[in-house]
Parts: sequence; structure tokens; C-alpha cells
Amino acid sequence: MTDAELEEIGYAEVLHRFERGDYHDPAELKTVKRWIGDKDRERKFLADCERASISAALEANRAARRAGLMAFLALLISTISAREQIIAFVEAVLRSFSR
Repeated sequence: MTDAELEEIGYAEVLHRFERGDYHDPAELKTVKRWIGDKDRERKFLADCERASISAALEANRAARRAGLMAFLALLISTISAREQIIAFVEAVLRSFSR
């Protein structure tokens, strides 16, 4: 039995036949075990890649939220420290409109 034949049958069916004990020939059994192991490693690798992708996106989201919070705090601090200048500016604008 070749890998192409196993691919044609499909992972679920090959695994079912293997667990049922359909493969008796030692060479065939060895090929099936190797093929199932390869497919299991491939599935694990794809699952790890998906988890890493999701993890990276979540980390980027957290970093963006932190950056937004820092920007807001910087704006708040600069507004508090410049309140006298802001008040003077607003008063000057109001005086110019009241004339």
C-alpha cells in the first residue's frame, strides 16, 4: 500500500481500519503506522501554528490597548499642566467674540 492510496482512502477511514485490525501484512502495517504518524504530526503542527497566530493577534491587541491608554494619560497630564494657558486662551477667544 502506498501513501497515495492511503491519501485516497482518507485519514479517518485509514485510522478506523487500523484500529479495527484490517492491516495484517507487516510491510503494510509499517507503512500505515508511519503514514498515520506523519498525519498526526502534520495536524499537531497546524494546530500549533493556529494557536501561535491567535496568540500573536491577542498580544498585538493588548499592546494597542496599552498604547492607547498611555496616549490618553499623556494627553490628560499635558492638559492638566497647561490648564492656565488653556484658560487664558479661552478667555481671550471669548473676549474677542464679546466685542
